[in-house]
Amino acid sequence: MKSVDHKTRDPRRVLGVTLIAVLFLVLAVPAVRFTAGQFHYEKGRSLSLQGQYSQAVELLEKAAEWQPNDASIQHQLGLVNLRIALQLDNYLQKVMANKAIVHLQKAQELNPLEPDTAYALGRAAVLLGESGESLVLSSYRRATGLWPNNSLYHYALARELYQQDHGQELLATAQTLGRIDPAGYGKFHRESFWSDEVQQAFSKGLHEAVDSNFTTRQAHLAISAILARQGDWADAADHYQQAMAVEQHRNTSQNYYQLGRLLLYSNHLEEADAAIFQGLAKSRTREKDLEKLYHVFNKTVSPDIQLAFYRKVRERYSLSKRLEMLMARTLVDAKQYEEARNILGRIAAYEDLAEAYYLLAKVAEQEKNWDKMELASQKAAVRDPDNSEYRMKFSQSLARQQKYAAAEQEATKAISLRDKPSAWYYSHRASMRWSQKKYEGALDDWQQANKINPENASFYSYIGRAYKKLGYEELAMIAYGSALAYDPGNERYKKELGQR
Repeated sequence: MKSVDHKTRDPRRVLGVTLIAVLFLVLAVPAVRFTAGQFHYEKGRSLSLQGQYSQAVELLEKAAEWQPNDASIQHQLGLVNLRIALQLDNYLQKVMANKAIVHLQKAQELNPLEPDTAYALGRAAVLLGESGESLVLSSYRRATGLWPNNSLYHYALARELYQQDHGQELLATAQTLGRIDPAGYGKFHRESFWSDEVQQAFSKGLHEAVDSNFTTRQAHLAISAILARQGDWADAADHYQQAMAVEQHRNTSQNYYQLGRLLLYSNHLEEADAAIFQGLAKSRTREKDLEKLYHVFNKTVSPDIQLAFYRKVRERYSLSKRLEMLMARTLVDAKQYEEARNILGRIAAYEDLAEAYYLLAKVAEQEKNWDKMELASQKAAVRDPDNSEYRMKFSQSLARQQKYAAAEQEATKAISLRDKPSAWYYSHRASMRWSQKKYEGALDDWQQANKINPENASFYSYIGRAYKKLGYEELAMIAYGSALAYDPGNERYKKELGQR
């Protein structure tokens, strides 16, 4: 009897094992490649978000080796190379932009429906200059086509259409932007391509948004803003009211103040009062708001109307120090000096505020009481020594008393404290120096004033006078000639020049 050779393998069993091994490799290798690719992709994407672009590129390129046909990896590689390009300039920028374009175009082939890839492709092509113009436009058009309501893409398209002088398509894009992004008017009207025609197209889109009940509130607000810029205050107020009628829970005190301002400009005073008081009723910062409203009133209505408003405020709300100061300011503007003095006297006595003394100095100035003006302005300057306006008022009061040296000293302090140079401050100090026969110093100051405001004829005439005093006749004639050029009818300038 023959023994069985246990070492002899069953062919069917070997075949089965081989098939299982092949099947394992077929299934496992793609899984391994996918896992490795995604690991490098996620890590590279994370580094890109942190701004570590060089390391991100290395990892993303490894991800692409594992998964060369993954659209997301190619897209991310394009974005990172674009971000690197944006940090460079000249030749290197174009090199990196081209690398970005290669990856983004591949990503677009793999996934033609991704709008952000098209947008990024357009941004990269912009960096190539004229050679990339056609790719920029085609990419931005593709992005807006894939995502029609994305305002970011449409803004980019509008800028490029303007650059490449595609006027009609720019107007169509502006109209689309008005319809899909009314709230974007605030930034849109500051763009270089904004014009009357573009504004009309944008406005047409805004009205489409209103008609379709799409972003109605924002559309009315934008229409109101455009009308206000055109000085059409009544229609601007009407659209602002229509905006506030939509989603009324969103109305804030600032909305009521803006409506009040528009109504003030359109001379609807009672309606303006009502709107502003609604805003005050909702406000948690009433006193700060009243401070801002003071400046709005100053630009729109007479001091008497403004004063009537503040009297109503005083009737409804407790009289705070800040509101008292607003009342006092308004009384000074309205030339009701006695009542202003009474309020300011109380504030000065109990609060010792610099502003109260400053306003008392203004009242004294109007009443030509130079002693009181000097005393009050000095107290204001002492209590707030870094306030250039108070220093200048003190200098003016000293000048009224012919204390020119002290006035010059205070004017110098006022000039040094100004954030923005003032032509009038320099001219005032020049007058103080002139009164002390410091002619060269006066000339320097009037020249400074002239630099700040070169279209003021009087500064040229003062410079001419100073040159003449110092014996520079030719320079004096040149200065008087400039004065006459800005004020051709001035007889004194003609006389200085020997003209009739």
